[in-house]
Amino acid sequence: MIASSDSASGGLSSASRVSEILLEAGSSASSSSSGGPRAVGLERDVRTFTALYLEHGGSLDAFRRELGRLCAEHGVRHWEQDPAVRRGVEAGLARSALTPPQRARFRNRLWSAALVRRGIVAEGERRWR
Repeated sequence: MIASSDSASGGLSSASRVSEILLEAGSSASSSSSGGPRAVGLERDVRTFTALYLEHGGSLDAFRRELGRLCAEHGVRHWEQDPAVRRGVEAGLARSALTPPQRARFRNRLWSAALVRRGIVAEGERRWR
């Protein structure tokens, strides 16, 4: 589960370990940068990263940093605004062992309140149920 604050050792090492696992699993960051294949590869990598990160634990700040790095490898600068990233995070949440209230807390802390209120970020979770 995600810790509420970023510890100097725990959060970064957990995030780094998850990034290593994701790389070993075969990140698709080298996929085509065109809309379709890039979005599919990005969504898949974000889904995998999110599920692994939630399984291994760490801070939300470290999660954001590593998610930003992963998205940058896919050519995405503003991950918070990318629909493929939102779908991937939501799908990773849906695959996690978190309870619905824990997923809601994570979602509310990660995304802006406006996106949560409009139900935009729950799209990926509904898709992967």
